[in-house]
Amino acid sequence: MRRSVVLWLIVLFVTAGTVPTGQQFGPSSGSLVIAGGAVRDPAILAKFFDLAGGWDAPVVVIPTAGGGESYDQSWEGLAMFAGHGATNLSVLHTTDSALANTDAFTRPLRKARGVWFSGGRFLRGRHDPW
Repeated sequence: MRRSVVLWLIVLFVTAGTVPTGQQFGPSSGSLVIAGGAVRDPAILAKFFDLAGGWDAPVVVIPTAGGGESYDQSWEGLAMFAGHGATNLSVLHTTDSALANTDAFTRPLRKARGVWFSGGRFLRGRHDPW
């Protein structure tokens, strides 16, 4: 395995366990891809989309950690995925918990085969010493 994949990618296969009592949607097991820092190696995206079911699998991208006021389907962060061949992408963003709990807002998550949380600032909302 190439060094950049080792440094930036941990693939954890969750194959055992029970579904928590309160869970209403989603699979009882799945995969988790953790990419830290920046995604520079296309193998990371390739593995993510392979686990999600292919480049045409429905994927929801959640950029909320970036701290922007709004994100929509024209968000430039989608270019990373589309540039590698992803064709079925949705952006999901809100900071309003009432909206986040509505059926209409969560509908794309119920259809998704993959969910990507984009990065942000770890000190967002706190005193930033830099």
